[in-house]
Amino acid sequence: MSKKLLALFILLTLLFSFSACGEQAEPNSAALKERYQDLLKDLELNYEGDPVAIIETSKGTFVFELFQNQVPQTVENFIKLADSGFYDGLKWHLVVPGVKIQTGDPSGIGTGSSNTAPIPLETHPDLKHDKVGMVGMARYENDLNSATSQFYITLDAEAEWDRKYAVFGQVLKGIETLGAIERGDLISSIAVIRS
Repeated sequence: MSKKLLALFILLTLLFSFSACGEQAEPNSAALKERYQDLLKDLELNYEGDPVAIIETSKGTFVFELFQNQVPQTVENFIKLADSGFYDGLKWHLVVPGVKIQTGDPSGIGTGSSNTAPIPLETHPDLKHDKVGMVGMARYENDLNSATSQFYITLDAEAEWDRKYAVFGQVLKGIETLGAIERGDLISSIAVIRS
C-alpha cells in the first residue's frame, strides 16, 4: 500500500471514529432509576406517564416532572438537550430572589443559547405559573417563538407570565434547593428518567 493510500485510510478511520463518538445514545432509564432510587422512592411515580428530570447542582438536587402530554415539543427539546449533556456545567446566570432562577446559557451571562432551532410558544390552559417550582422556557421578550435552551424555575406565583411563556414542568422534590441557588452556582448534571 502506498504512503498516500495509507495516510488516506488513517484519515478516514479517524474521521469515522470522531463522528461515531459524537452520537449520543439515549440513557438507560432502568440504570438511572436504580441510581436515583432513594431520591425517587417517596414520590410515588409510576413512570407510565410523564418523564422526570433530576437536576444535580452545586447546592443540592431537585426533581421535576416534565409535562410531555400537554407540551410535547417543548419537553422533547429539553430532553434532547439534557440527554446530550448540554446543561452539564452551566451556571445559574440569573437569580431574582422571590421571583425565579434561570439557566441554559453556555455563555453564562444570559445572552446565549444552544445551536438548536427556536421552538414555537407552546402553552396549555392547565399549566400556569401559580406556585413555587414551575419550570418554564425563557425566550426573547419581543419574540414569542424564540425559546431554545434557557429555562427558569419560579420562586413564587407569577400569573402575569401565563400564556406568554411555556410552562413545561413542576418541581416535585427539592424545593428548598431552589432558594439556596445563587448566581454563578453550577448544574452538575441533568438526568431524564422515562417510563
